Amino acid sequence: MKTRIKERVGDGMRRRCGKIAGLPKDMRDQVSQRLRDGQHHIQVADWLAQNGHPDINRAAVGSWYHGGHQDWLREQERLTEMRAQRDFAFELAAQHVGGSVQEAGLRLAASQLFEVFCDFDVRTLKNMVAQKPERYAVLLNVFERLSKGSIDIEKYKANVAEQKKKIEAELGRAKSGRPFTRETIRKMEEALNLM
Repeated sequence: MKTRIKERVGDGMRRRCGKIAGLPKDMRDQVSQRLRDGQHHIQVADWLAQNGHPDINRAAVGSWYHGGHQDWLREQERLTEMRAQRDFAFELAAQHVGGSVQEAGLRLAASQLFEVFCDFDVRTLKNMVAQKPERYAVLLNVFERLSKGSIDIEKYKANVAEQKKKIEAELGRAKSGRPFTRETIRKMEEALNLM
């Protein structure tokens, strides 16, 4: 017995219509957790009967296992990946407290591209380029923008470091009793505007 599927209007997502699919979300999640943990279909059906659903038999659990449960597993994997990416972004931000949001964003994007390339398949790329050559140009554009962004950030950091040195040198001169000249004050204001 296969679980019937009907299309949801608008978002393109499919919604399952079997007996277990009709249960509240927390019950569906518990069924899938039990299946993931290795419980047999009959054990899950017995648990459902004890919890007010005696009409759901082993066959219905089997149908759910091959349909809705697989959807649930994919969703759990996706949520785990999202949490890992969020944690990675927080870790990046913590490691680069003085860094900018743009720099953290570039590092995160580079990390995500690295993950894509870990699963890279040349045949898939060739098929994509053969079917839609414009996608290859988009991919190259992404690389170019990431590279340019990294270079721009490095130039900015170097410029800020240079201006900081100049300000510290001028402050050192001032501490030694030499007053600031108008030119020195102008340079400091200019340097501060760059930061």
